[in-house]
Amino acid sequence: MAPLSLGEALASAIAALRTQLNDPLAPIAVLTPSAANGQLARQSLARAGGFIRVDFLTPERLAQALGGAQLAAQGLRPEPSGWLRAIVGAEVQRLGAAGALGPYGEALGRPGWRATLVGALERLEGAGATPDLLQSLPAHGDRLGPLATLLAAVQAQRAEARLFGGAQAAAAAVAAVTDPSARPNQARGVVVLGDRALSAGVFALCQAWLGHRAVHRLAVAPLAQLAPAPDGLWLAAGDSPCTPVTPGAGSVGALQAALFGPTGEAIADDGRVAIVRTPDPVRDATEAARAVRAAVRDGVALDRIAVALPDADPAEPLAAALARAGVPATWLTGPPLSRTPAARLLALWLQMAAGARTLSDWYELLRHPSLRLSGRLGADGAQGRGRWRRILASCGAGGGEGLGPALDAWVAAVDPERPDDVAAGASLRQAIAVCEVEWAALDQVDSLAGHAGRWRAFVGAWLRPGPDTQRVLAVLEAWAGADVAPHLSLRAATGELLDALARQPASQGRLSDPAVLVAEPMALLGGDFERVFVLGLGHGRFPRTAGEDALLTDAVVADLQAAGVPLLPSAAAEGREQRRLAFALSAATGGLWLSVPRFDATAGKPRPMLPGALARAIVTALRGRPARHADLEALPHAGSRARAVPTEPHEALGALHHRIARLQAQDAVALRGLAQRQGTQRLLHLHRALTRVAQGGERDGWTGRIDPALLPCPGLDGAPLPAHRLAQLVEDPQRFLMRTVLGAYPARALASPSDPTEPWPQRDRLRVAAAAAAQAPDDAEGALWAAWTDDLEAALRFRPEVGAATRTLARQLAELTARGLLAVLPPATATEPADGSPGAGPWQVEGRPVAVTDADALLILDRVPKVQRRPHEGGLPGLLAARAAGLSGAHWVDADGSHLAAAVDAAVLDGLLTAATERAQAGLYPPKAASGRAVLDAETGMEA
Repeated sequence: MAPLSLGEALASAIAALRTQLNDPLAPIAVLTPSAANGQLARQSLARAGGFIRVDFLTPERLAQALGGAQLAAQGLRPEPSGWLRAIVGAEVQRLGAAGALGPYGEALGRPGWRATLVGALERLEGAGATPDLLQSLPAHGDRLGPLATLLAAVQAQRAEARLFGGAQAAAAAVAAVTDPSARPNQARGVVVLGDRALSAGVFALCQAWLGHRAVHRLAVAPLAQLAPAPDGLWLAAGDSPCTPVTPGAGSVGALQAALFGPTGEAIADDGRVAIVRTPDPVRDATEAARAVRAAVRDGVALDRIAVALPDADPAEPLAAALARAGVPATWLTGPPLSRTPAARLLALWLQMAAGARTLSDWYELLRHPSLRLSGRLGADGAQGRGRWRRILASCGAGGGEGLGPALDAWVAAVDPERPDDVAAGASLRQAIAVCEVEWAALDQVDSLAGHAGRWRAFVGAWLRPGPDTQRVLAVLEAWAGADVAPHLSLRAATGELLDALARQPASQGRLSDPAVLVAEPMALLGGDFERVFVLGLGHGRFPRTAGEDALLTDAVVADLQAAGVPLLPSAAAEGREQRRLAFALSAATGGLWLSVPRFDATAGKPRPMLPGALARAIVTALRGRPARHADLEALPHAGSRARAVPTEPHEALGALHHRIARLQAQDAVALRGLAQRQGTQRLLHLHRALTRVAQGGERDGWTGRIDPALLPCPGLDGAPLPAHRLAQLVEDPQRFLMRTVLGAYPARALASPSDPTEPWPQRDRLRVAAAAAAQAPDDAEGALWAAWTDDLEAALRFRPEVGAATRTLARQLAELTARGLLAVLPPATATEPADGSPGAGPWQVEGRPVAVTDADALLILDRVPKVQRRPHEGGLPGLLAARAAGLSGAHWVDADGSHLAAAVDAAVLDGLLTAATERAQAGLYPPKAASGRAVLDAETGMEA
């Protein structure tokens, strides 16, 4: 027989069935493990030639098509998406409160147990277990007792709502395998492609359905070398005729034929199979994207390339790497839908509607790019959105219920001569009011369908249309039929939605698109790809670590098997993992690229990762002998944790890395070529000057060549500067450049509701109050606590949730902290700052000291920068202020009474200010050390 590709073998099997049936147009069905396998097989069949009257089915679709019609005639309808998880959660709470779940009722209701409970119930129902059967096994009553109670409750709720699940559909479908009116039964012949384990009901259905039809199997390597899956498609097909699919070319085909079989001869290396060691899962995805881009550069069509991911974790770095490389991709698997912008916006909206609101939440919501705020508020409704963060940060609210009054007070106090701030505050207040009105309509107790209907209205009216929005709408529309119990509060329904979004992969694109296919390994069966890339062949990920179910342990499963319940133990996971790899490798016809990460960097400190059993099996097949540790260590390495960018231009994924690689590859020639560009000459000259000055070298001809007009420096023209700004000029010139010269400030911090009894708010409040006490020598203590109380009430003005007990506790704790403060506060006297410049340079100190006791002491409490609040860290600003005031010493007092004194050395301060002023006037802002960022590493050692 001539070699057959998968499409040709499928066409040959269809032709053989029609010959057997003596009907050239007999309807044929192709039974595949998943819908993705069927779509890929359809494409492979189309490449082999035209076909007609061929349908593609999955076992679950067959059960729904046959059993669903039977159950619908009885007035039942399919179980809606999300209903089972919701009803299990509600029943656990109800039964646990009633004590029906025994001593574990409270534990089973905690977060994290829902998925385990639902999975166990689905396995039991699929295997045909009943509550009575579970109760009849007293040896495992601590586990099976609660499961039997929950199973009975779920079945009762399902019967009351007139619903049916997958197990009921499969059981009803067995009686309909000969119904001529059912569309799947019109197929007279069936081609079975692939193999996977089935539930007991679906397996019985497949056996009965295939028993009434002519059946032909396709043997695809390396799947053909594996034992049939327990209760799987291969066993359901029986001893039907089998057509082998010819393995790929060269070493790819040899690996497919040898994998999972007896050890044979070593496979000749023809460059078609590459198995490499990558540093970690993130760089694993990056190296895969680099290899994909190399395959495209070699002329491989985009839709003839497939990438198999072991799980969804590498999807995000792979998507970023493919985007940088400019390679389009169709995603059948990916990160959870909850990570998409539309899903995050909907989740944030509902969480805030349920009452969880902070200033950060408000800002993220109102500034979200997917929110169509202007369409809801009118053309001028979102006026001044760029000012909203500053308003939220300065209005004095901590979020929650006090934000509205805080904004009203802020708008009322704003200067009328700043109309932009007035308009921005009013528009922000209007946006918040509209959101609160919308939330009031959402706060109801309703079924999943009721909640989903209101949420769909929000998504349609507020979110910008796009692929992410459509995927979120699809999840909500799947809940449309769940108009039955349970009835949930807004908070509980929001939790169900967040769970659904976290479980739903964010698929994108279609298989017919000219793009690289990214899917899980088992989705690639049926495909015909010239290049296949398999990622993450590490222990614990691919293959996944097999573990016992927390409820249905191996001991429980063994007793259930003895009672006639066909469940699989945890050891069956090994065969499932082998089939996952076999499905991925079976789709390769021209080349294979496989990766084995060396470290797991996802949990902080990187830890070594062992190559998985599947990687060892591949190396064994390639070497022709059992793989040794040295063989795995000898695999070629791809990527590096120590290198941020590639060294060769052709390895770069994006334009920036390509330019950097060219610069590194051509060294001085590339840099000199770059320096010829007019826009970079000034920057290179400045870098050279900074490097030499920072390293203590002599100034050269480039020093000072930057036009000071390009870097205007406030304060050098005689305008006054605060003392802490001058301290920045001396201590941290780069910070002075960014903050004072360029005006580059970080975003205002958004306050969150804080406890007024925490230490740091207490200390800050005492520092502010002590400044007032120093100005009242007759009653310093009274002035201190009056100022402290005023500051506390101002901070809590829009915090109605903070009661009198908390205020009293804050006062008591503050008194404990400030016991030593009043004893060291000196009486204040009025002292004017000295006239004239405090030192060399055209600058002056802005403002005046807080309190001066005599000519040798300066009390500074609230003028120290916020980042340097502790007295021993705020020395230089205080000394500069003392020098400007004509004083000879400075004295700081902290909130607990600790103090620090320092003498003003005019010569030292004037020398620092002189050097800092000269550098600023020359346009030089060198770093503190020669290793600073201003040193251009690639230029080191080069001549000008």
